Amino acid sequence: MLERLTIRQKLVAILLATCSVAVLLSAIAFMILSEFTLRNLVQKEIVSLSGVIGYNAQASLEFKVGEDAQNILNGFSTRESVIFAGIYTADRVPLAEYRRSKDSTQKFIPKLPLREFSHIDEFLHVSQPVSLDGRLLGFVYIRDDMREIHTLRLQTFGMVLLFLLAALFVSYLLLIKLQALISGPIMNLAETARQVSEEKNYSLRAVQETQDEVGFLIESFNSMLDQIELRDEDLVRSNKELEQFAYVASHDLQEPLRMISSYLQLLHRRYQGKLDADADEFIGFAVDGAKRMQVLIQDLLAFSRVGTRKIELQQVKVGKILEEVKTTLNPLIKDTKASIHVGDLPEILGEPNLLNQLFQNLLTNAIKYHGEKDPEIFILAAKGDHEWIFSVRDNGIGIDLEFAEKIFVIFQRLHTKEEYPGTGIGLAICKKIVERLHGKIWFESVKGESTTFYVSFPLREETHPVSAWDAYQEVRGHGTT
Repeated sequence: MLERLTIRQKLVAILLATCSVAVLLSAIAFMILSEFTLRNLVQKEIVSLSGVIGYNAQASLEFKVGEDAQNILNGFSTRESVIFAGIYTADRVPLAEYRRSKDSTQKFIPKLPLREFSHIDEFLHVSQPVSLDGRLLGFVYIRDDMREIHTLRLQTFGMVLLFLLAALFVSYLLLIKLQALISGPIMNLAETARQVSEEKNYSLRAVQETQDEVGFLIESFNSMLDQIELRDEDLVRSNKELEQFAYVASHDLQEPLRMISSYLQLLHRRYQGKLDADADEFIGFAVDGAKRMQVLIQDLLAFSRVGTRKIELQQVKVGKILEEVKTTLNPLIKDTKASIHVGDLPEILGEPNLLNQLFQNLLTNAIKYHGEKDPEIFILAAKGDHEWIFSVRDNGIGIDLEFAEKIFVIFQRLHTKEEYPGTGIGLAICKKIVERLHGKIWFESVKGESTTFYVSFPLREETHPVSAWDAYQEVRGHGTT
C-alpha cells in the first residue's frame, strides 16, 4: 500500500507511526507505573486505617465491650470501598463485625495472622494484631474491594488517552509543517522531471533550496539537463542539416540521372543486336543500374520529406486510408494473388499523407516477402491503455529476431536484390513517420511462418488496456476483405 503513496504521504505516515509507537509505549509504561503506585497508596492507607482502629479498640478488647467495638466499625459506612471489617479477640472470636451489605448473611472467616498482614487478589485484605504492653488483645481485619483503585484507574486511563490523542494531533501538525523540508525539494524535482518527460522541454530546471543530499541530487539533475539540452540542440541541428542535404542531393541528382537513364534506354532500343554480345550486356547493366539508382534517389527523397514536411494533425479515418492504399497497390495485389483482411479500424488524430505512406509501405512489405503460399494479410486495431494499436500480420518468410534493431535502419537489407528487390528504406520511413506522429513501431515474428508489425498512436481519452494480439485472435474470424 505504501508504494502508491507520494513521498510526502510516506514521510508523514512513517514519522506519525514512529511517534505513535513512542507515545503509546510511554502511555503503557505510565499506566503500569500508575497501577503499582495506586495499589501501594491504597494499601498503605488501609493499613494505616487498620492501625488507627486497633488503637481505638484497645479498651473494647481489654474489657470485651462489643457495643463500643461495633460503634468504631460503623464509621466505615462513610467509606464505600470497605465491604467487611471485624474486631476479634485474641482467641479469634468476633467481638464486632461490619458488613457494607446489611442483608448479607454470608459467614466470613478472615485470615488472622499474628503479624501485620496485607494481601491483594480480587480484594485488598489487611489484618493487624492489637497489643497493649506486650499482650495480644486481639485483631483488626479489613476487606476492601479497591473501588478507589478502579475509579482512579479509569481517571488515569482517560487522562492518558486524552494526552495520547493530543500528542498525536500535535505531532501530525508538526509533521505536516516539517516534512516539507524533505519532501518539498523532492516533489519539486519530481514535478520538473515529469514536465521534462511530457513536454520534452530540456530548458526546465529544478529549484535548488538546500545543500544536503537532496540539493546535490537536484544540482546533478540540472547539470544532466544542461548536457541533454546541448546535445539535443546539436542533434536537432545535425538532423536538419542531414535532412536538408538528403533532400537537396536527391532532388538535384534527379535531373542528371533522368538524362543518363533516358539516353541509356535509347541506346538499348536502337543498338540492341547491332553491336556484339558484350556491348548488349554492358548496356543492359547500365540501364538496370540507372533504374535502381533512380528508385534509390526517389526513396531517399521520400525519406527526407518525412522529416521536413509540415504536419497538421487532424481526425483521420484509418479505414478510408486503407481503402486508398489497396487501390494504389491493386496491380501488385492481383499479380501476387494476395488476400487482405481489414478489421474495424478507428478514427485517430494523425496526418493523412503520412498514414497513407506508412500503411502502403507496411502492406507492400507484407506482400513482397511472402513464401510459397499466396500472401494473406490481416490488418486490425485494438485499444490499449493510452493508445490505439494497429497490427499488420502476414504469412510470409518471417524475420530472425537477431535483426530486430537492424530492419528499421536506413539502407539495411536482409536479402540480396536478386532475392527480393528494394532499397532498404521502406521500414526506416515507417519508423520515421510513426515517431513524427508520437507513436511506436515494433514487430513479432516466427521464422518461416509469419511476421506481425505493430504500430501504436496515443489516445486522447482514457481506455482500458487491451492486448493487441488478443484482439487479433478475437477479430480474426470475422475480418473483411
